[in-house]
Amino acid sequence: KHSLNLSEFSHRIFVMETGLHDLRYELNSEAGLVDAPDLLWEHALAERLYEKVVAHHDTHRRTTLLNERLSFSLDYLNTLSEHVRHEYSSRLEKIIIVLIFFELCVGMA
Repeated sequence: KHSLNLSEFSHRIFVMETGLHDLRYELNSEAGLVDAPDLLWEHALAERLYEKVVAHHDTHRRTTLLNERLSFSLDYLNTLSEHVRHEYSSRLEKIIIVLIFFELCVGMA
């Protein structure tokens, strides 16, 4: 059985979240699939052809669907991240309780 410590697990979650945000950025801004390229503005026929191709491939619906799936994945990673933060807090609380206990023992001696 392979186990991860909280730091490693937290780092992996961060890397995955960063990757999903990068994917979302590429999907929504760099891909340029949603809006017609500037080059086509001067050529009405080419722009209409582009719009027909986008409509045929249902690009807007597919982009929306991918965004929803990315949101679901990011929400899931956020839940995992919250769990890791809770585990960190619990660990720190236990350490503080043990330190207080030792301080009381030393003070009574």
